[in-house]
Amino acid sequence: MRSLRGRLIAVWLLLLAAAVAIAVVFVAFYRQTIEVQLARAEDAMFVACAEMGE
Repeated sequence: MRSLRGRLIAVWLLLLAAAVAIAVVFVAFYRQTIEVQLARAEDAMFVACAEMGE
């Protein structure tokens, strides 16, 4: 039978791994959101410049 300390360490390691995985997903979503916002702003800028040139 495993010791209680060993089980608690295993639970802490699993929680740490889950927290790291969630952080990686959040950072990826954040970067993707920023890229989409930049693309929209760039498109809006091109449209505004094209309208000014007409």
